[in-house]
Amino acid sequence: MGKIVGNIKFEKPIKRMLPGEEGYTLPWALSFDQMGNAWLNTAYSVHGNKGGTVSMKIKRTGVERTDYEIDTNIDHEWSVGKALYFGTDERDIVLIGNLLSRES
Repeated sequence: MGKIVGNIKFEKPIKRMLPGEEGYTLPWALSFDQMGNAWLNTAYSVHGNKGGTVSMKIKRTGVERTDYEIDTNIDHEWSVGKALYFGTDERDIVLIGNLLSRES
């Protein structure tokens, strides 16, 4: 059997963010369905710095599963369709808002 040398660092998933914590994630962590609902895949990792495709700013605003603020002012075009990727637990996909009822 092989040997692992060195310290192992694991990425932090969005769902483990603490209230007030902010960072950056991949744009495809957010998806929209045909009704304008915005869905967040909280299993995606959050990073302290922006870089490459890790470009969407996210902030945890409270303790509820849906308490996130997401800045979509980035260079990305979303397609319509609730994102469930292979191996994703559907409990990690949370409804965080609706495009038709968002605040101006």
